[in-house]
Amino acid sequence: MSSKAIGAAALLLTASMPALALEGADVYTQVRSSLVQLVGVGVEGRFYLGSGVALPNGSIVTNCHVTQHAKRVEPFWGSTPVRAESQRADVRHDLCLMQMPGLPVRPVEVASSKGLHIGDKVYAIGFNGGRRLTYEEGEVSELYALDGGMVIRTTAAFSQGASGGGLFDAEGRLVGILTFFRVSGEVAYFAVPVEWVKAVEGTTSAAVQPIEGVPFWAASLDRQPQFLQAGALEADGRWQELVQLARGWIESDPQDANAWAMLAKASSKMGDEATAVTARKRAAEQSTER
Repeated sequence: MSSKAIGAAALLLTASMPALALEGADVYTQVRSSLVQLVGVGVEGRFYLGSGVALPNGSIVTNCHVTQHAKRVEPFWGSTPVRAESQRADVRHDLCLMQMPGLPVRPVEVASSKGLHIGDKVYAIGFNGGRRLTYEEGEVSELYALDGGMVIRTTAAFSQGASGGGLFDAEGRLVGILTFFRVSGEVAYFAVPVEWVKAVEGTTSAAVQPIEGVPFWAASLDRQPQFLQAGALEADGRWQELVQLARGWIESDPQDANAWAMLAKASSKMGDEATAVTARKRAAEQSTER
């Protein structure tokens, strides 16, 4: 076999091999130089701490709820004279892109939230509690389709200060931005999909200054996505209302497995096992088809 043929065969073999999953410490080591602790300084001198992730487009992505009340944004550590020169904001989706030339960070590799499956291993990396950079291992527990991406519910824990940090898959690729958590018996952690960054890139760049708006997850309950409304009703044991919500959810999107699962749970709690059995079957079918 010629050397060219050997090279082509080796290339084909390499291309067909799946990427190797990494352990948490390996993912952390791979991406830590892509994370930055940010501080937003408000008009009254109040400080807002959060995390940011360096993207291939040269910007730093963070949550708008970290920066939206700030008149300036800069790294929290060191004496590097770097500040955000401008920002692009999508407050509803809670993503802001900061332009911070000269910041010594390395861009992450980006994947897709749509490639995830329930049970996949993920890692939440951010400046938890406003302190040092840490990582937490967890799994994808639910996926909710919203505006062209999958909002990720995960068991990978994070706290205030990690907002704007990264959710990484088992290969160390960015799949989501750590954004909010809900406490209702157990704590549910949510990351917004990395796909939403593309829409933010199309917004107008502006000077860093306080901006108006409310993220989707912080809006009044009736204005939140159906999966968040359903979670609140479930936490309060409001089963009849949850049945009604689930039916409306199914009517708007019959292929959503989460809607069928909520109908099954609420119907069972109401003693309607016939509906619950049918809904569980539909939930399983839609999950398989995804």
